[in-house]
Amino acid sequence: MTESREKAIRRTKNLAYWFMGEMLKEEERGEKEKEAFEKAKETGELVMMISTAENNARVMKSCMKEAREAAEFLRDEKNDIEEWQLAGINAMFDQCNKENMVPYDMPTAIKGLLCMQYR
Repeated sequence: MTESREKAIRRTKNLAYWFMGEMLKEEERGEKEKEAFEKAKETGELVMMISTAENNARVMKSCMKEAREAAEFLRDEKNDIEEWQLAGINAMFDQCNKENMVPYDMPTAIKGLLCMQYR
């Protein structure tokens, strides 16, 4: 396996791990919000709760699954992956590191670059 492929695999696995951490944070935030809501409700006051935690956790889980699928695809040596594809994946990671951000559509972009939708 080439060095660029191993680098892309490692980075994609780390991406899945990062999304897992974000998903867990959102789940924990949602639980804390529910607890605070229940405490406020017990006072007898009218309380309204609006939370994005549950949906955010669902989005993170989807991102995590897609990143895992991309990493497994990259790891499978039966899959013919060109150097330009690996260069593109690694360039996306480099740019994200440069901008200090992780776009939620990054796993989908990686899968698209690998043409996984056609295999």
